[in-house]
Amino acid sequence: MEYYQTPSLWRRAENCPILHPEAAKDCILPDSYPDIHRILYTFATVNPGRTVFSAGKLQTEGVLYTSVLFADEEGALHTVRFVLDYAGQMPFAAEGGEYTAVSDTVLDSVSARAQNPRKLAIRGRLTVTPYLFVRCDDEPTLASELSGVTLEKKLQTFTCWQLRQWSEEGIEASEDLALGQEPPISEIVWSNLQLEITSCEAGEGEVQFGGNGLLHLFYLTNEGRVQYTNIAFPIRSSVQSDVPAGALCRVMLIPEQVTVLPVEDAAGEARGVELDFTYSVRVAAAWQVSCTRPVDCYSVEIPTAIRTETVDLLSAVTGLSREFDRSVEGESGGLTSILHTAAQMVVDSREQSEEGVVLHCTAQITVLGTNSDGAPLGVQLTENFPLTVDAGELCFCRFDCLAQPAAVLEENTLKVRLVGKISGFAMETGAVSYVGSVLPSEGQLPSDADSITLCYPAPGETLWDIAKRYRIPQSAILSANSVPEGTLPAVLLIPH
Repeated sequence: MEYYQTPSLWRRAENCPILHPEAAKDCILPDSYPDIHRILYTFATVNPGRTVFSAGKLQTEGVLYTSVLFADEEGALHTVRFVLDYAGQMPFAAEGGEYTAVSDTVLDSVSARAQNPRKLAIRGRLTVTPYLFVRCDDEPTLASELSGVTLEKKLQTFTCWQLRQWSEEGIEASEDLALGQEPPISEIVWSNLQLEITSCEAGEGEVQFGGNGLLHLFYLTNEGRVQYTNIAFPIRSSVQSDVPAGALCRVMLIPEQVTVLPVEDAAGEARGVELDFTYSVRVAAAWQVSCTRPVDCYSVEIPTAIRTETVDLLSAVTGLSREFDRSVEGESGGLTSILHTAAQMVVDSREQSEEGVVLHCTAQITVLGTNSDGAPLGVQLTENFPLTVDAGELCFCRFDCLAQPAAVLEENTLKVRLVGKISGFAMETGAVSYVGSVLPSEGQLPSDADSITLCYPAPGETLWDIAKRYRIPQSAILSANSVPEGTLPAVLLIPH
């Protein structure tokens, strides 16, 4: 288990670049597979690794589990799986300090091209949106000329948020699944497993989650006919964690190794399957914590200047869930019957608007079927659409399909309906100012001043309130500070 924890007091790195790593591999078919005649469908799931900031560079890595469905010379269907590593980096100018990063990773596209009947060129492209934070020192730093000065600090407690992200890999699971009214299985030619989370809760010492699994199957019947079916089953499990109970959670399950074998019933017919698979769990959690900052600092017998710093803290984190319903039309491409429809949705870019965050989305749809000669055929459709989310900045967002895409064929037109949702976290940030350093400064204070107080005005406090608290005239505070009309700065110098 690997943890990425943000400090309780941190600054958000601005203008953090978005990474676009690519995975590329030339793959040779195993000897047990026939030659490739036509590629019908390429599918991949991404298992993100770490995103780190080191030696002036943002670096990310991970793994793509890729499946390719193809037809051989005789029209029979086959599926082959490959594992691709990806890595990417980009220079990033950031100030020195201790950094930590969390990231949101989505698969933009994956493609497979037959270089020859035995060799596939597989290419994948991803988008990694990093959130980089640097630890802030809440102790004021004294200049060397002030090394003999004693500072007293009072602490103010306020609420901020912590984010934590970790993963567990290689979790084993097994399910015995039965067919419905479909004919018995003679041979399985292609399978794909989807795992969807519908509930997540942080308990004492663990994060519990539940959802649904959906196994897609292409198989041959005893009569040699291609049959498609899908079988759903519930998921309920947990991972150990030290996040507090009641924390806001998000879980993603990523299938890794999947094995599907036919299972015969008492009559000797294969009317079920044994599903064995391993998967990895990615967990992101957010919860409120108490943070502290200096309120008052005192230096004695020397004119002093201060330098304030501002920290962007998570002031709120909320769960995000928005449903969408899209209809897509396109050319049939010679398709005369439909066996299966699959879709993948990605966010190409994000932008802020008055209504919230606008996501520019792309749906990549694959419709599998046969042409007029009965040969297998795959048709690709693409739909671009915006989706507005009434929230602050997004983090950890992803698409989930609420139902399998429904496709119908009307003359030479394919009509597909997509129903799904986008889920994740939305975060709001708030600024907190504190004393970064205390320096000697000639002319900053009257030469006969023997001490200075650094005051943090409370919310709603006025200049009159502060003057009354320290028992000095308002004019004395104004002469020692540059105070914009009608406002108060984050820190005031209070002369004595």
